[in-house]
Amino acid sequence: MLAIVLGITFVYITLGKRMMTRMSSLSRSVQDSRADLQVIIEEGVSSSREVIAFDRSKWEMKRYLEAFQTMFARVIKEGKAQNKFMLLSDPLRTGVTIITLAYGGYRVLEGDMTLGMFVILYTFSTQLMETTRDVYGLLQDYSSKKANVDRLAANVLQLEQIDPGVYELNGPVSSIHFSKVSFSYSEDQPYVLRNLELHIPVGKKIALVGPSGSGKSSIVQLLNRFYQPQIGEILVNEMPLTRIKRTEWNNCISVAAQEPFLFTDSIRNNILLGRSFTEEEMIAACQAAEIHDFIETLPLGYDTELGERGQNLSGGQRQRIAIARALLANPEILILDEATSALDMETERRVMYNIDQVRKGKTTIVIAHRLSTIENADIIVFLDGGSVVESGNHDKLLSLDGRYAGLTKELSAV
Repeated sequence: MLAIVLGITFVYITLGKRMMTRMSSLSRSVQDSRADLQVIIEEGVSSSREVIAFDRSKWEMKRYLEAFQTMFARVIKEGKAQNKFMLLSDPLRTGVTIITLAYGGYRVLEGDMTLGMFVILYTFSTQLMETTRDVYGLLQDYSSKKANVDRLAANVLQLEQIDPGVYELNGPVSSIHFSKVSFSYSEDQPYVLRNLELHIPVGKKIALVGPSGSGKSSIVQLLNRFYQPQIGEILVNEMPLTRIKRTEWNNCISVAAQEPFLFTDSIRNNILLGRSFTEEEMIAACQAAEIHDFIETLPLGYDTELGERGQNLSGGQRQRIAIARALLANPEILILDEATSALDMETERRVMYNIDQVRKGKTTIVIAHRLSTIENADIIVFLDGGSVVESGNHDKLLSLDGRYAGLTKELSAV
């Protein structure tokens, strides 16, 4: 009888193992579809002005319904799989009880088993099946939660999977060198940087220019250590960047992006980001970014609450707050990635002049398309196809009459 109970238990476990694999896959698909639906909802709220302006309400509703139906179908499929296992597993548990009672009772009546032994075997078989069911329930719950964790690790926590480094710089940054770097964002995509050789002069203003897709922003992503190159190394002070402590490197570099993220919080907190700076330091950074005067016109000044992602500000105002946020830390390396694209030419000229003044002797990397933003750079690097095509100052590159000279003619004609 014990062998029968153990045999049925083995079948139960085998069935549960197969179902767990399937449930994990189904849970992952449910999480993916739920995330897609949440993105569409968020985009629908954030883009409400565009949807109304272009009369795309029906289109937006269609997107939502399609995503909802996909998620609903996957949830139903997951529920059916759970019910299917219950329909298969419950008869097994009940079967063990019936077999134990029938066979054990028969053996007791025949005198081959004492009543005490029968009670022991019945109790054992019942507890075994209950324990097996509980363990399976835990594993089933684990497989579902694991799908959530796997998705989180693959998307949100991918940056933490990059080697955090163990070494300190032991001094200021003295050299930055991209040594034969090749990089792509995923294995199934082509390289956006190809065998890149680039020396970034420290203490200078460097401009990265080139057509879209030439690799300018990818260089910024690598310097931020959001990704690692598949081939080659980025050397800082002759040390691989991946070996340097992430926290120490983060203190050396600040970035102002084209589309900065602003929190639903006060302007002050969006600039400080929890860092300890004086009021005077914050105001000085905002003055350099040409945003202080605007903030002072607001009823609550720096304590004015921003809407979601700063929607109650213009694109140029958001960019200037991001520039102030980056300048505030006075980093060794400042990166402006199309950070003034939403500004009018006069405001951009003043902002860039202020940055040049406060950044003298420090490394500033600029990505921009306006000629006025880049022509006074110490070094201008023209990129195309993920490689350096030309480099030098403005006058030198014009004398070459090459790609950069052609770009300046195009920009001047606009």
